[in-house]
Amino acid sequence: MKTPFGDLSALVRFLATQVAEHPGYADLRDRYGLALACAGDAARAADQFEAALRVNPRYEAARFNLAWLCIRSSGVGVRAHDETPLPGALATRLELVRTGAKDPRAALATLEGTTEPLADLDRAWLFVQAGDTAAAQAAIARVVAHDPDFAALAAITGIARDGRVEATTLDAWAAMYGGNPHVATLAPVAATLARSVSDDDAALRDLAWGGLLSADLAAYWVARAEHAALRADEPAAAAALQRAIEIDPNRVAARVALGFMHASNGALEAAVVEFETAARLAPRYADVRYQLALAYADSGRAPDAERELRAALEIQPEYLVAKLALGSLLANRGSYGEALSLLQQVRSTGLRSVDLEAQLAALHGRLGHKIQARRALGRARARGRVTPQTGQRR
Repeated sequence: MKTPFGDLSALVRFLATQVAEHPGYADLRDRYGLALACAGDAARAADQFEAALRVNPRYEAARFNLAWLCIRSSGVGVRAHDETPLPGALATRLELVRTGAKDPRAALATLEGTTEPLADLDRAWLFVQAGDTAAAQAAIARVVAHDPDFAALAAITGIARDGRVEATTLDAWAAMYGGNPHVATLAPVAATLARSVSDDDAALRDLAWGGLLSADLAAYWVARAEHAALRADEPAAAAALQRAIEIDPNRVAARVALGFMHASNGALEAAVVEFETAARLAPRYADVRYQLALAYADSGRAPDAERELRAALEIQPEYLVAKLALGSLLANRGSYGEALSLLQQVRSTGLRSVDLEAQLAALHGRLGHKIQARRALGRARARGRVTPQTGQRR
């Protein structure tokens, strides 16, 4: 059957390459697992979800996806998954998927009284499972009527136009959805592939399918903003991010993306505001604290930058770019001993660069470590031309 993202084999190959290049990225492995699951390769999908959980044992989406896969494939080719209860909404959704696999009508009964778009997507999927095409079409029609954005997505994808829901397209959507909104994370990947062959229409269609796999309009507009930014259409990107924030003021990804946009335009105060908001919303996200630190540093607020870098490292002690940034910041502020320790830790991981070796040479020199300074300076010279007085590149 045709899928919303066309031939899944291209998606699978692309993600396989990405995982090979970045084996330690749990989110890439999770998406690769979803692509394999949707392509019908349950055993390899399970391998990827399990690998994602080895990288990040607290990755709850990957835990859900592994359990969903086991239900979807009836356990064929899938090892027993972790039975530790999932939290709140994920546990409820997993139970819906489990019930729906056995008795779609019973699962439909659990949705009585719910009116949000995601519940109607679930109804549409369950009605398709139950063989009631008319009821499934009515559920999609309710989603479309819920918000003009959904009507636009339905028109772009072709699942519904002028009040009519197309049955074949609906079946393809339901087969991929399977009660799992996380499948929508494949949409930006599919859009990337479409852009690689200069097919903007297909990219926009892929992103629209993402919206109809998750009912998450804020995420859709963040993805649209990235698409516009990659096409150098900054006004469209800014408008898309503003729309995402209008829908969900607490959407961290939108705040961070808008912060990057302000920073690239030299609007440092506006960038700081967005990154501060993101950090307030997600205080335990090390990358958000790191980006806020960089915004503070660019704004000349070194003490604030130091605080945020230390916070990032408290959350994720081996966050190398944060260690490197903190080491460089402390060196500029005269805390040579701690700066040297941090940069040596970075180097011990195997990272090599002219700038790093030059900074180490300068710090050893400041601390009177003449032999170590000469060695670091020699390593720096081997990688690029530096001045012997300061250890900095010419």
